Amino acid sequence: MTPTTLAGPAPAGRTDHHTFIAIEGPPGAGGAALADTLGTALGCTPIAGRAESIRLDARAGYGLGLAGLLRADALVKRQRSAGPVIVHTWAAGVAADGAVIYRADGSRLSAQVAEYRAVLEEPTVTVHLTASARTLRDRLSAQQVLSADDRGWLTRRAALERIAEAHVALALEADPRRAIVVDIDGCGSRSVVDVVLAGLQAREIGVVDAA
Repeated sequence: MTPTTLAGPAPAGRTDHHTFIAIEGPPGAGGAALADTLGTALGCTPIAGRAESIRLDARAGYGLGLAGLLRADALVKRQRSAGPVIVHTWAAGVAADGAVIYRADGSRLSAQVAEYRAVLEEPTVTVHLTASARTLRDRLSAQQVLSADDRGWLTRRAALERIAEAHVALALEADPRRAIVVDIDGCGSRSVVDVVLAGLQAREIGVVDAA
């Protein structure tokens, strides 16, 4: 699998004057909780990119239905024109997730997503959460209430192993100038937040005390 990061100069029409933080990570990594914490720190309501995201057509060719991603992008543009934006799961992570779920060609899916880079908002910084499949399984199993999607990740054969590897690949290819990578194995949620906040402050992205 060869995921893509949507890097490069922002084309005209993007609303780059306010901070846009994307959080990429496999199910069970705590991305949604981190988005909520950073939303409090930045004074904004996170957008659930995974919920709005690409739905992959499982028929021959694995065509991408990009309406969901474009809908999420419209929400980002609307919020970013007024203030900072946080999205849990953006384009590269959505393609990685879909490739694992449908056993599709990750390179092909990422290339199709990349065709939309001229219209998609470019994150100011992307937070990449990585973890072992064992950590993801332990975290998901410990949750009292599981969504249907999360139950699927636990029950699909080798799905957590594949998605863990996919997100490590995303983190490895990310531009370090625009990425914060956190390996959550053995880390508490507070430690993850502290690492991310320190990374944002190092990039002069202002936050308030998120304790």
